[in-house]
Amino acid sequence: MSLETNFEFRSPLPDPFPPASYWRIRGRADEAIRCLRRSLRLAPRHRSHYPLLALANVLHRSRRSEDALIILQHALSLASELEPSTGASVAMHFTKGNVHATLMQLEE
Repeated sequence: MSLETNFEFRSPLPDPFPPASYWRIRGRADEAIRCLRRSLRLAPRHRSHYPLLALANVLHRSRRSEDALIILQHALSLASELEPSTGASVAMHFTKGNVHATLMQLEE
């Protein structure tokens, strides 16, 4: 048995997430946001903080940091009630710190 024929990738995210990454990399934040909104509709509740984190990153990189903070706060509240102390919550806190740092730089 070869690895190529038996390997199956199981993403914790619904199918629209890879297209969102594609559009984000291509610089089309509007399309990435559209894909992530669809991903949020399709994601089970216990996994919805993953596309929320991705959405917050897209918003932050699109210079919509205040919106990103709102999304991150919601994602953190979901993650803390469903999966406390996971890698996802660490990534969300890290992203939230970056957003706050950017907003502080903009105020100066």
